[in-house]
Amino acid sequence: MSAGYKPVSWTLSMAACDAVLLAAIALYLLAFLWIGPRWQSVTLPPDGPTLAMQAYGSCC
Repeated sequence: MSAGYKPVSWTLSMAACDAVLLAAIALYLLAFLWIGPRWQSVTLPPDGPTLAMQAYGSCC
């Protein structure tokens, strides 16, 4: 065991990396939800909740 607990401190580079990651995820989800229905070649396009599930599932 160590002598004491020291939490991980956030640095500016870690915060910038997290911001870029969150922005990329948001951009992907918005693009999927905006472009997805327009590229569907089926007779009945999927509804909103189904498309959201596909977007969140493919983002993992």
